[in-house]
Amino acid sequence: MIYVNVCIISLIVLFNIALLNYGKKESEKSGFWKRGILPGQLFIYDKIVKNSYLSHTKVVQDGRLLGIETNEEKLRFDYARRLTLANLIIVAVCVIGILVSGTKGESNIIEKPEYYDGSQNLDIKVDIDNTKGIMSDEEEEIIEDSLTITVEPARISEKEFYKLVDDVVKYIYEELPGENQSLDKVENALNFVDDYPDNNEVSIVWIPDEEGYIDSKGNIDETPKDKDVVVQILAIISCQGYETTVPIDVCVIRRDLSSMEMLHEFINISVEEQNKDLESKVIELPKDIGGVKLSYPMEEDNTTQVYLILMGVTGALIVVLGKDYENRRRVVHIKERMIKEYSNIVSKLIILMKSGMSIINAWKRVSYENAGYIREEKIYDLMKLSVREMESGVTAYECFKNFGIRAGSEPYVRLVTYINQNMSKGTGEILSILEMELVKACEERKNMILRAGEKASTKMIFPMIMLLIIIMAITVIPAIIMM
Repeated sequence: MIYVNVCIISLIVLFNIALLNYGKKESEKSGFWKRGILPGQLFIYDKIVKNSYLSHTKVVQDGRLLGIETNEEKLRFDYARRLTLANLIIVAVCVIGILVSGTKGESNIIEKPEYYDGSQNLDIKVDIDNTKGIMSDEEEEIIEDSLTITVEPARISEKEFYKLVDDVVKYIYEELPGENQSLDKVENALNFVDDYPDNNEVSIVWIPDEEGYIDSKGNIDETPKDKDVVVQILAIISCQGYETTVPIDVCVIRRDLSSMEMLHEFINISVEEQNKDLESKVIELPKDIGGVKLSYPMEEDNTTQVYLILMGVTGALIVVLGKDYENRRRVVHIKERMIKEYSNIVSKLIILMKSGMSIINAWKRVSYENAGYIREEKIYDLMKLSVREMESGVTAYECFKNFGIRAGSEPYVRLVTYINQNMSKGTGEILSILEMELVKACEERKNMILRAGEKASTKMIFPMIMLLIIIMAITVIPAIIMM
C-alpha cells in the first residue's frame, strides 16, 4: 500500500507542476496564489466541472435567493479553492498512510482458533538474535527464519461418527509415511491424518509412542542416539460412538539434528504444552531458548491503508460537494416558502388596486411594506429589487420579466405575464384575472398543506411501530415469565 500512497501523491504534485503556468495572466491580475488556489484546479474547473457538473445560470439564480452575489469569476475561484483543499486532504492522508506503513510490529502471542474452526497450521517468522554466537553453525548475527506450527482450538465439542474401519486403516497406511520412504525408515515427521476425506464424520485420534520419540502430531520429538528404534503408535478411529484402536509399528532411524531443527523442535514443544490448556485463548511463543533471543515479526495489515485512502477521498468529496448540497437544500426550502406566500401577494395586490392604485404602485407598496420584516420570505426582497431597477431607469416591462426569472417558480411567472400583458395591451381585465389567480393560488396552497400533512404522517409510521413493539413486549414478557 505504501506504493499506492506514493503514486497518488506523485500524480497530484506532477499534475499541479505541469499546470503552473495555467492562467498566468489571471494570476498577475487577480493574484489567485494569495487566495490559496493552485493553477491546476482552475484547469479542472474550466475543462471538467464547468461543462459537466454546473449550470452557471442556475447557480447564479440560487445565489441570489440565498443573498449571495455570484458571478463567473467568483464561482470559478470558489470551486478552484475547494478543489485545492481536496488535493491537500488527499495528500495529507497519503502521507499519514506512508508513516503508518513504516511501522513494523512484533508479538509472541498467537490467538487460538475457535472450536468450530478446528486446528490450524500457521506459518510464523522468527528473528533469531545470534550476536553471542550460540548457534555455531550459523554465521549471521540476526537470523530470519520461518517454520510451521500447529495450533489446536481452545475447545473441541464431541462428535459422533459412522464407523468405516477397514477403508480408514487402508487410507492411514497410505498417508502416514508422509515424506518418509516407508514406515520402516522414519526420519521425518509422520502424517497424522485426523479425518477421512470420503466421510467427514470419521475422526482419528493419535496416541504417540510411550518412549517419547514421536509426539502427538507425528513430529520426531527425539531422535535415537545409538541405534534405530522400533516404536508403536496408536490410531483411535471413532465414528458415531464406536471406537477401535489400531496399533502401528514404525522404525525411527538415528539422525543428527542441526541447531535450526532443534530450535524448531523446542518451539513446537512449547506450543504443544500450551495446547493442552483448553481454557487459554492465546499461545505465547518463547522469546529465549538456550540463550538465543527470538522475536516474531507481524505481517503488515493493509486494511488501515485502505481505510485512510477512503477517508481522504470521502473528505475531499464532502469539501467539494457539501456546500452545493446545502445550497440546493436551502433553495428548495425558499421556493416552497415563496409558493406558499404567493396567495398573500396576489390578495394584497387586488386590495390595493381596488382602492385606486395602479399595478406598479401596488407592487411597490407590497414590496416596501414587507421587505426586511418577513426575513424568511425571500420573495419580498426580490420584489424590492425589481422596484429598485424601476427607480434606476429600467422599464417596468423588463423589471417584471427579470423578477419572474429570479423567482424561478411557475406561479410568479404567470403573475408577471399577466401584468406585462396588461401594460402592453391596455386590457382592463387585470383585476378579474388576478381574482381568478387568487382562487387558484389558494387551492394550490391547500394542496401543499395536505401533501405536507401526508408526508408528516408517513414519518410517524416508524415511531408508531416502535411504540407498538414496546407495548407488546411490556404485555407479553410478564406473561411468558409467569408460564
